[in-house]
Amino acid sequence: MSLSQAEKVRYVRPAGDVLFKSAAASFQEQAIAVVLTGIDSDGAAGVQAIKNMGGIAIAQDKETSDFFAMPEAAIKTGAVDFVLPLDAIASTLIQLTNR
Repeated sequence: MSLSQAEKVRYVRPAGDVLFKSAAASFQEQAIAVVLTGIDSDGAAGVQAIKNMGGIAIAQDKETSDFFAMPEAAIKTGAVDFVLPLDAIASTLIQLTNR
């Protein structure tokens, strides 16, 4: 893993979309994307890439998000498998990786 010095993606670097697309290409069905609270829609395109390669996507729920824009954008793609409160995400990741 390395931090790119390439152009910013939608005004940010690092960008969730870049990370998730890279994980999708590298890990395919073993990739898991987690979109947490945040502003804008970063991560939504990356979640779709993860799902297209057979991976899993998780988004934080509205109730536990300080800023719901990023999880909401991911959810609206239709590619999110789980919408969870923040305190349930870690245990879900453990369950998924122990399969």
